[in-house]
Amino acid sequence: MSKSSVMKIKRVNAVKVENFHQSLYQQADNLFSNYIPLKISQLDNLLKVSLID
Repeated sequence: MSKSSVMKIKRVNAVKVENFHQSLYQQADNLFSNYIPLKISQLDNLLKVSLID
């Protein structure tokens, strides 16, 4: 059985990691909430137009 190791980090670095985590979460949330649905809609419209022509 392996032991998990505890890593001590400075408060300044912990804040940087937390800020990075929040930024990454916000970017992923925007990607999945806005960008991908928009692209799906655009592709759907493109397919509809190409089927009509």
